[in-house]
Amino acid sequence: VAASADGCNYAIEAATRLPNLVTKLVLTNPTLVLERGNLAEALTKISEKLIASPILGATLNNILASSRSIRFFARHQLFYDKSLADDNFVRRHASCAHRSASRLAIAGFLSGRARLDARPFWNVLEQPALLIWGRNSTICGLETAPEWLAAKPDAQLEIIEKAMLLPHCEHPQIWTDRVLDWLRSEAEKPAPSL
Repeated sequence: VAASADGCNYAIEAATRLPNLVTKLVLTNPTLVLERGNLAEALTKISEKLIASPILGATLNNILASSRSIRFFARHQLFYDKSLADDNFVRRHASCAHRSASRLAIAGFLSGRARLDARPFWNVLEQPALLIWGRNSTICGLETAPEWLAAKPDAQLEIIEKAMLLPHCEHPQIWTDRVLDWLRSEAEKPAPSL
């Protein structure tokens, strides 16, 4: 299973719960859910109330799902190569962000309720895992890799230069080559003895 960002946490849980179905994981820029203190919980509750408000929630959603906000986020968080946040990219994402159920996704993201803490699953994960980071990512960037590797020392780390949160989009051939090389090396390892 290959996943990126917040999706990595769900892939880790699935692999832990369904080891017969998920034999290997490729995790690109996995996000680390930090301990939630009282201030974080209070901010979550406030943001949930704002989002649930018909007028304020709709206004906030329209601001966050605007073409301007999407372009800004893509250029500052998603892509090292700013030209990838072109008009076509922005138009596609703005269109999706204004569909009826999208407000729930944005609300879940803002409140933090859509995030899963994968640490308990990662700590017991037995399947091989490849961690890939975009060197320049600022959202749960490379600085979080040591924590991931400390909890699972047999995981392999690959870094893609001149990439942010979406190295698989910025450098698809490099990402694919790294994954295929890792899969080949995993296939050459002897099977574990029972």
